[in-house]
Amino acid sequence: MLRPTAVLLIVAPLLASSAARGEDRFWSRDKAQHLALSAAISVGWYATTTLLGDDPRPVRALLSFSLALAPGLLKELYDSGRPGKSFSTQDLAWDLIGAATGSLLALLLDWLLARPRDRLPRGPTLWVERGAGLELRFR
Repeated sequence: MLRPTAVLLIVAPLLASSAARGEDRFWSRDKAQHLALSAAISVGWYATTTLLGDDPRPVRALLSFSLALAPGLLKELYDSGRPGKSFSTQDLAWDLIGAATGSLLALLLDWLLARPRDRLPRGPTLWVERGAGLELRFR
């Protein structure tokens, strides 16, 4: 997972470069849409990778984060080639924040909603079930 310092080092230059141009407001309805859509895409990809694969939770979170950034990046690249439009690093920063928020939210919900025995560490585990007696399981 990215540390908060690493995220700040990535996001700060993105925000500063657009702010210097003065053409792209940091707080606007468009930015809220970027955040919400990236978060929703990230949660959707996390759910998809949970249903279709057996990867560990951190891998699913990282994959959903990465896949949620792709549409925003492609949209900005598309905009940069259109007359009168430009690549907005602020939009991309909000996409990044939304993807991170969605991945972390999905990871937290997955962990909270998991069965208690799914939260156990991997490896040899001593497990007691009612009526089954004592059992040693390898996870």
